[in-house]
Amino acid sequence: MRKIQLFKPARKRAIIIGMEVCYDSSLSDFGAAYSGPWCGDKLRVTDTTHKSQKVLLDFDLEGRLLGIELRHGEYANEIKIMERNYNGDFYIYFENLRNLSPGNKLARPFDYWNQDVCIDPAIAKALVDELEQFMKAIVKYEVEKGRFRIPPWRPEGDWISDEKPENIADLLEKAKRFNWESSQQNEPYTRAYPTPITVLPPEVRPDQNPVFSVIQLTQGCRLKDERGPCSFCGSYKGIQYREKTLDELSDHIAKVKDFTGEGWKYVRKIFLADADPLNTRTPTEAYLEFLRNQIPKISHFESFASTVAILSKTEQEWARLKELGLNMLYWGVESADDQTLRMLHKPHTQEMLYKAGERLKQVGINYAIILLAGVGTLDPHMGEGDVRDNSHVRATSELMSFLNPPMVYVSNLSILPGTRLYQRAQLGDIRPLSQPEVSLQNGEIRTKTPFFCKTRGQYGMQFITRT
Repeated sequence: MRKIQLFKPARKRAIIIGMEVCYDSSLSDFGAAYSGPWCGDKLRVTDTTHKSQKVLLDFDLEGRLLGIELRHGEYANEIKIMERNYNGDFYIYFENLRNLSPGNKLARPFDYWNQDVCIDPAIAKALVDELEQFMKAIVKYEVEKGRFRIPPWRPEGDWISDEKPENIADLLEKAKRFNWESSQQNEPYTRAYPTPITVLPPEVRPDQNPVFSVIQLTQGCRLKDERGPCSFCGSYKGIQYREKTLDELSDHIAKVKDFTGEGWKYVRKIFLADADPLNTRTPTEAYLEFLRNQIPKISHFESFASTVAILSKTEQEWARLKELGLNMLYWGVESADDQTLRMLHKPHTQEMLYKAGERLKQVGINYAIILLAGVGTLDPHMGEGDVRDNSHVRATSELMSFLNPPMVYVSNLSILPGTRLYQRAQLGDIRPLSQPEVSLQNGEIRTKTPFFCKTRGQYGMQFITRT
């Protein structure tokens, strides 16, 4: 492990402590203002001792670490160092760790797009241990003596609570108790989610957007149990698919509220999980009606959706779900090329994709499409030209032109151990693309996406390397 140092030595420290507003950005790509109608807040502790490398620490209202970032002066873009995900995993932004080398004095975005992410417990523990000592020191020497600055708190017009955020001193006491041991004892999370939440779109992660909470209608993946997993997917291993009864769902909601704690007052939207939660034997309408009754303040639902799920409901059924508050779908297309879809072991065909797109268009539900880069022509004998010009890129681009969706996520494929693609790669049946080749294919798909479609990178952290 490389030697890292988060806080540079100093005789005196300049500390700013305050509440940071977390705006709901989930609607910003669909015509709403960036701030959205709701927001939440978090505790932010900023060490500005070294102006060229400010350290920002964010905590939720339970004192749990959310993330560590660096800033260089007034540099607007965050330089991410580590995030603690909703499920308790620590995501390390590996290239940006170069800023923490002893002697480094200038924070730089070595990984500008924040894509080089891994899970490394040794690095995470080193950072959390250093953070723990820092928080104990500033509470003892800075807070008790009042040698820090708190910016004035100004409630804004769209603040969802009339209350001022709870006493900052109490929040600091909670944050001071956060350490490696407590981070590994994630009992409230495991009570709420007996099977882990493995994949979430970035806009709905409650650790990043406190307006959202995640409710598991199902556990596991129905399609995986019925026909086998998609060849690139390593999620839901060992989890038998089941759907919650309404009584179980009521108990689940209570445990999610307990896990969320003080932050529940900000929750106004629900993301439905797991896997493909609209493709259930229990009518989705019954689930949404139950949730609306159980949580009256909720009128907005979002969910992943497979092509199978989209086609399983009539236009009238989709219209009813929209009426109940289903406002956003994340549609796992991956590719529109039949050969590639067979290789990925997806349950849909190109023809089904066009039919599903027409159905969503008629109903008028917002949706984002999820595509994969790095799966086009994994033939061992291909050349660079094949990487950029192949049936996957062409067919997928044609589908995007036909659908003209408001948002497209282009995720880079990582072939994970234990998946079918990994087994084929080990046998030499396919040749995984190099990182530069995947980037070329990603860029080609983005270039061929219709001008008015917004494109983004990874839609979730499902392809994280564990070391």
